[in-house]
Amino acid sequence: NAVGTEGNANIGQGIGTQAEAVLGTEAEGIALELQAMQTLELMQVSHFLMDKKLLHKLEL
Repeated sequence: NAVGTEGNANIGQGIGTQAEAVLGTEAEGIALELQAMQTLELMQVSHFLMDKKLLHKLEL
């Protein structure tokens, strides 16, 4: 709805450019989301490995 309202307010702006801007923002958002998920997964894996190392040291 915000995009539609913006379009009505700025009639001079090209529809193509507006669509491009929206798609660009969405794609960027998805990329950032994926990056965040990957980072979180890597952190979880590294914590898991660190825990394993600690357990191994305690067993020795």
